[in-house]
Amino acid sequence: MKMLDHPNIVKLFQVIETEKTLYLVMEYASGGEVFDYLVAHGRMKEKEARAKFRQILSAVQYCHQKNVIHRDLKAENLLLDSDMNIKIADFGFSNEFKEGTKLDTFCGSPPYAAPELFQGKKYDGPEVDVWSLGVILYTLVSGSLPFDGQNLKELRERVLRGKYRIPFYMSTDCENLLKRLLVLNPAKRTTLENIMRDKWMNIGYEDEELRPYQEPAQDFADQRRIELQISMGYVRKEVEDSLKDRKFDEIMAMYLLLGRKTTEWDGVESR
Repeated sequence: MKMLDHPNIVKLFQVIETEKTLYLVMEYASGGEVFDYLVAHGRMKEKEARAKFRQILSAVQYCHQKNVIHRDLKAENLLLDSDMNIKIADFGFSNEFKEGTKLDTFCGSPPYAAPELFQGKKYDGPEVDVWSLGVILYTLVSGSLPFDGQNLKELRERVLRGKYRIPFYMSTDCENLLKRLLVLNPAKRTTLENIMRDKWMNIGYEDEELRPYQEPAQDFADQRRIELQISMGYVRKEVEDSLKDRKFDEIMAMYLLLGRKTTEWDGVESR
């Protein structure tokens, strides 16, 4: 998570390691899980689902650009902030992937798992996230899972058949997108770059076609924030060393948090 910086991914601020425990201090998503939202409010209208799915897709495609796969994408790991924006969380099963190197670990939640995982086949990486995104899209629009079962055996059989019910209220464009995501053969499963150009993805966004996220250069030399930290009692050399080495310690966490409160600090400074 240290290498990820996307507005729809939960931000890591600090890592605290003890002999027995590793603590991660992360961004707070006050809106809770998308899963709980769906339980409380039911399925989303396609317009709302599209807005959420665009954010999810942008974040996952960004991870793939960085050669990171999530491997546990599901409604429970999609959080909402106070403005109802998506924040992808829980990178506990994530891994880096390399072209030409196969992975073989079964990760994630079975209802969202790609068929090749149930078959014990090796995989490249991104394609298992693509399948999970198909399950997520179906879940957002229908309020239910495309593949389910009374037990793991039954679930596995349904996933390997790749057959799911299309609700009567689902648009043809959304159905066509699902058919590109929930493809049994991973070699024929579409790429996220292609999905960004999909018709359904860009309805209502004709002037804002979804494109790969361009990560802005991080500023670790903001003198105003550094001076604020020194006024709080931090030592200048320790602040500079923490930022230079990207230590993700208390000092760096404070620096990052100050950067997220610019409006509030402008008000303090003006007094």
